[in-house]
Amino acid sequence: MEEKIVYIHIGMHKTATTSIQYTMFDNRDMLADFGYYYPKSFLINQSIYLLSMLLDNPESYYPNVKNQRQGKILEKFNEDNLANITKELEESRKSDVVVFSGEDLNLLTHDECTKLKHLINELCPDYSVKIICSTREYAEYTASAVQQKVKSSKLRELVLDDIQPLYKDLYRSRLEKYIDIFSKENIIVYKFEDSLKHENGPVGFFLETIGLSKDEIAKIKIWRCNDGIGRNAFDILLHINYRIPFVVDGEISSGRKKNDTNCIFDVRGGGKYRLPQTVYEHLEEFSADDRLWLKNEFGISYSYKILKAQDESKIIFDEDYLEDIIKVLDNTTLVITFLLKQYFIEKREDVDENSQKIVDKTIEEINNRYPFMNSDISLNKIIKKQNKEDLLFNKLIRKAKRRLAAWHSK
Repeated sequence: MEEKIVYIHIGMHKTATTSIQYTMFDNRDMLADFGYYYPKSFLINQSIYLLSMLLDNPESYYPNVKNQRQGKILEKFNEDNLANITKELEESRKSDVVVFSGEDLNLLTHDECTKLKHLINELCPDYSVKIICSTREYAEYTASAVQQKVKSSKLRELVLDDIQPLYKDLYRSRLEKYIDIFSKENIIVYKFEDSLKHENGPVGFFLETIGLSKDEIAKIKIWRCNDGIGRNAFDILLHINYRIPFVVDGEISSGRKKNDTNCIFDVRGGGKYRLPQTVYEHLEEFSADDRLWLKNEFGISYSYKILKAQDESKIIFDEDYLEDIIKVLDNTTLVITFLLKQYFIEKREDVDENSQKIVDKTIEEINNRYPFMNSDISLNKIIKKQNKEDLLFNKLIRKAKRRLAAWHSK
C-alpha cells in the first residue's frame, strides 16, 4: 500500500498562495478522483480556521477581529469547525493525500506549531505529514508584503520600525520551528522564482510537487490571482489607515467597516508600487544572516537584489483615475468618502495643473452627493452620522424580517 500523506502548505505569503488555494478548492471533485483531498469545511484559505483553533490568543487574530468573533461566539466557531472537519475527514479516508493550505500557518509560535502537529495526527492518524513552503527574494517579498499590509489596513506609515519585522529573520523564524517539530526530512522548500518557470506557473509547480502527473495537471482549471495594487491606490489607502486605523487595541475603530476600502484596490494609475530606497538599503544589512541560514539549511541562495526604488516624482491623476474614483464613491461608506475628500484637498497643492483639474472634479462630485460636506464638518460628526444611519438601516432590516416571519407563519 502506498504511503498516505498530509501536505501542509504554509506559504509563504505573496508566493501564489491565493491562486493555489482557489485552484485546490475549485477543483475539489476532480482532485478527489485523483486521490487528493482538499477539505471543504475550511473553505479556501484554511489559515482562518486552523489559526483560530491553534493560537494561544485567537481573539486578537485579525480575521476574528474583522468579523467580530469574540468570547462564546468564537468558542462556538472553533467547536463547530473542529466537529465539521473531523466528520469530513472521517468520510474521506479513502484519499491517499490530504492537503491543507494557509499562509498564516508560518506565523505560529513553536508551541502553537506543536498543537498543529497534534491536531493533524488526530484528524489523519494513518498519514505521514509533509510541510511545503515557497520562498521569495527578500526585496520582492517585502515590497509585496507592505502592499498587503496596507490593503488589509494593518500598516499606517512607511517607517522602518514597522517594515523591518517583515524581513528580519524572514525564513529562519518561520521554518526553524517546523524543522524542530516535524523534522527536516519532512520539510519541502522551493523558490517561488523557480515555480514561475513551470509551464502551468506556480500553481502547476505546486501540484507537481505534491505528486500530480502532467496529464492530471492538464485537466485542472488553474486560477491566477493577481492582487497587487498601483501607487495611486496605495497612496489613498495609506492616508485612510493613518487617519483611522481599521483595528485599535483589538477592536474595529469607530467609523470603519469590514471591507470598506476594498473598492479602492482597483484604482488605476501611478505604476507599480515600490518601496523607498532607504528601505532597500536597510534590507541588505538586516537580511544577511537569514540569507546565509536559508542557503545552509535548504541550499536556496538569494544574493542581495537592488530593486528600482519608488519614483519620488509627483503623483499624476487623469480621466481614468477619475472614472475609478467615481466607482469608489458608488461603493464605499460615508466615512471613507469624507477621508477621500480630505486626501484630495491635501494633494491638490502637490500635483500638476492637469491633475488639479481632476482633483477639483472629484471634490465637486463628493460635494454634490453630500452637500453637508461643503461645510466645516468634523470627522467625528461624520462618524456619528454614519453610525446613526447604520442603526436606522438595521432597525428597518429587523422590522422587515419580523414582517416576513409573520407572513410565513400565516
